[in-house]
Parts: sequence; structure tokens; C-alpha cells
Amino acid sequence: MSTLASLDSAALTALQAELTRELQLQQGNRLALDLTRGKPAADQLDLSAGLDDAIAGEYFAANGTDARNYGALTGLPEAKALGAELMGVDPDDVICWGNSSLTLMHILVELALREGLWGDERRWSRSR
Repeated sequence: MSTLASLDSAALTALQAELTRELQLQQGNRLALDLTRGKPAADQLDLSAGLDDAIAGEYFAANGTDARNYGALTGLPEAKALGAELMGVDPDDVICWGNSSLTLMHILVELALREGLWGDERRWSRSR
């Protein structure tokens, strides 16, 4: 396939028409896509169903979240309650921030860039 820069006007017009037709075909499929990163579909989660004997098929948290999945950013209520018990605090004071270390790293780096880190008033955005 040629690069776009190497195509003449007629070829670009033909390519646009072809891609427009393809888009219209896909739109006609009425797909309901969830492109959220890290959220497998139920049939993907079912692949590990044979391993769930320990929980006897009870996948749902108290708030209705499918615990086989990553859950919401606030975390599973049961996990927050356990964390609160271990730390001796109220569950409302526990922040889970999701299961993604990537999310936590992003928050930390962004905080360091804008505000600086604990006990250090230098902002990374002011560094050279």
C-alpha cells in the first residue's frame, strides 16, 4: 500500500470513498462497543469460570460490580471494608483508586509536575 503523501488527488478521493463505505457498513452493524481499557467482556471472564470453585460463582460485590472485572475507581466495597479494618479507619476514608498501577503512577507524576511532592516545595514543571 502506498503512503498517503505519495497518492495523487484522484487516488486520495477514491480512498476516501472506499473508507467512507467501510465506515457506513460498520455503522450499520449497530455495535455496542465499550473501549474502556482493561474491561474484558463477560464471555472473556467466563474463560476462567472453572477456577472459581473457591467463590462458588458469586462474582458480584455488594454494589453489583462484577468482581471478576477491574471494578470502578472507588474500588470494591468489600475490599475497602477489609482495608479499613486492617488500618483501623472508617471504610469511607479508604481510597482504592482502581486496580491499575498505571493510573496511580499517572496521578503521582502529574501531582509532582504541578504541585511537587510531600515535604518538597519544588515543582517538576519548574525544573530544568
